[in-house]
Amino acid sequence: MEGRDEGLIDRYLAHEASAEELREVEERSKHDATFRQKLVDSELAFQALRLHEREELRNRFRKRDEILDKSSGEDPPRNRITPWLLVIAFIGLGILIWKLIPETTPSISPAPVRLQDSLPTSTEQKGSIDTSTHQELQQSPQPNQGEDSDRKESKPIAEAELQGDKLFAAYFSPYADDMMDPAVRGDGELTPLEKFQLAYWEKRYADALIEFPAISATMRQNDNIRFMQANALMANGKINDAQKILQSIRSNGKSRYLSEVHWYLGLCELRRGRMKNAREHLEEYVQIDNTINKAKAENLLLVISY
Repeated sequence: MEGRDEGLIDRYLAHEASAEELREVEERSKHDATFRQKLVDSELAFQALRLHEREELRNRFRKRDEILDKSSGEDPPRNRITPWLLVIAFIGLGILIWKLIPETTPSISPAPVRLQDSLPTSTEQKGSIDTSTHQELQQSPQPNQGEDSDRKESKPIAEAELQGDKLFAAYFSPYADDMMDPAVRGDGELTPLEKFQLAYWEKRYADALIEFPAISATMRQNDNIRFMQANALMANGKINDAQKILQSIRSNGKSRYLSEVHWYLGLCELRRGRMKNAREHLEEYVQIDNTINKAKAENLLLVISY
C-alpha cells in the first residue's frame, strides 16, 4: 500500500495521473490525514528538486560560457589607469568641489529620530519618506469646542487609521523568494497551481487571486500556498481576509514562512490603525533570528512608538 501511494502521488505531481487516479487523490486527501500530509511533503520536495535542477542548469551554462571564452583566445578587457591620470582626476575633482561649495556653510546638528524622520519608501529596506508626507502625518484639523462627544471619540481612531494607511503603504511589499519561482515547464498547458504561482511571481496579484480557486483542494490547504494568497490579498487591499489567513497559518505552525507571518500580521494591524496590536506582533518578530524584514521592523517600531 505504501509503494502504491508513492507511485500515485508521483504520477499526480508529474501530471501523468488518469482521471480515476485524480479523483482518488482528491477524495483521499479530504479524509485521510496521513495521505494528505504525504502529498504536501511530496509537493514541497518536488518544488525543491525543480529549483535544484534549474540551478544546476544555470551552472552548466556558466561553465560552457567560460570554456567558450577561453577557446576564443580573447582576453577580457582590462581597465588600466596610469598614476598620472589619477592625479589629473583628483585635481579636477578638487577644482569642481571648490567652485560648488559656498564660502560659508552653516553647521547642522543631528536631530533625534522621530516619526516624521524615519519612514522608508515601499521599495527600500531603510530610509525616509518625502517631507511632504511627514507634514501630512502631523497636520490634522483641531476639533471645535462645539463638536459632540461621539465625534471627539472617533477622531483619534480616524487619525490612527490615516497614519496606519500611510505607514502600510511605505513598508509593505509582498513576500518573494526563490522557492516561489514556479519554474514553469516549456511544454504543455499550465496547471492551475502553476498559473497561480506564475501570476504571483510576476507580481500580477489580482490574477493570482483569480487563479487560486481552481487549485486542487489539497494545495489550497497548504499553508505555504495560503501564505502567498494572503500576500496577494494584502496587495489588493483585502486586509481583513489576509489577516484571517495569516492567523490560521500561525495557529497551524506548519508553514516554512511561519516567522514572516508575524511581520505581515503586524502590517495588517498597522493598516487598520491598531498600533498597540501592531507593536506586539513586531516586537515578537524582531526577536526571531534570520528574518527577512527585521531591519524594517525595528525601524517601524521606532516610528510607531512616538
